Amino acid sequence: MELIQQLTAAFLQAFEGICDLRQGQIGVREFEERLWDIIMGLGQDVEQIALEEQDKYLL
Repeated sequence: MELIQQLTAAFLQAFEGICDLRQGQIGVREFEERLWDIIMGLGQDVEQIALEEQDKYLL
């Protein structure tokens, strides 16, 4: 369930970035940076969840 919440939050952040880009509030470069940060953060969250679940399995 936690993973679904993380995915939903990341999707909403990306969508907000798209809206900002289309409205001219940010440039393409800033959008790319935001998207990169979102994806990297999501990857870290997934990795953490996977490691925690693996620990539960091993212990």
